[in-house]
Amino acid sequence: MIGAGAVSVVPPIAGLTGPDALGGADGVHTLHTLGEVHAVMDTLHRRSAATAVVVGAGYIGLEMAEALTIRGCAVTQIEALPEVLPTLDPELGQLVRAELEPHGVEVLTATTVLSITRTPAPGPALVVRAECADGSSVSRTVDIVPVVVGVRPDPDPTRATCLSDRFRVG
Repeated sequence: MIGAGAVSVVPPIAGLTGPDALGGADGVHTLHTLGEVHAVMDTLHRRSAATAVVVGAGYIGLEMAEALTIRGCAVTQIEALPEVLPTLDPELGQLVRAELEPHGVEVLTATTVLSITRTPAPGPALVVRAECADGSSVSRTVDIVPVVVGVRPDPDPTRATCLSDRFRVG
């Protein structure tokens, strides 16, 4: 048995892929490992971040929204699917949304992020552009963008673990 591990999903959003892809130094972070969480903390401190867009509203996205809100950031959470916590019943997602909004989290569901770009003005600001299900456009200028839309199996075989080397069965 081989354990391939996992890597963060990088969605097809302009600004996240290609040779000029934005990354941690720009304030855009994918989250999967503890090291990536430390990089977010470093960015928050370095930029004195006051605003954020969290792309994704699953478990980790919700944790990130809570952590940023506690730190005093104004947070917009964007989820492409119809409700937060999309892997659970929609009714539960509605209850969680009802708890997020009074705590200052702007929740945008059924909204697809199209691009993340740096602002041309001085400073480390980022512009997140998205499209809602009704065709309307949304744009937010923020200091930091955690992208937490899930994980997938790691395709790099050099990082795989052979479980039979670790465990003896029978």
